[in-house]
Amino acid sequence: MEGFTLQPLFDQVCENLDHKQFALEGKSTTHALVYLLHVILQSLDDGHSFVRVFFADFSKGFDLVDHNALVLEMQCLGVHKATTRWISSFLTDRIQRVKIEGVYSDFTTPRGGIPQGTKLAPLLSFW
Repeated sequence: MEGFTLQPLFDQVCENLDHKQFALEGKSTTHALVYLLHVILQSLDDGHSFVRVFFADFSKGFDLVDHNALVLEMQCLGVHKATTRWISSFLTDRIQRVKIEGVYSDFTTPRGGIPQGTKLAPLLSFW
């Protein structure tokens, strides 16, 4: 179902996404670095500026996506109500637990995050 929904959803919101979003298909970290270098050099060429660069590791970014904020953002972007409800249903009230050395934790219901391996994860994390 995700594969069927992904492209139409992307087509619907693509024009509203930041054009400097380098995680989109056809762009890469190389594009992001070239853009960053361009902005830095352009600022330095003006002669009245200096540059500070801050790098952050968002490796756990998918774990931090707030479901309510995501649904609100989809509504603001004009995503069809049925699609928004479907994605909200997919993300909310999921249970999970951890297994360490054969011992299982209690089940918990996360209030945020996007399930690992979902095809929608990269698109959902843009918002």
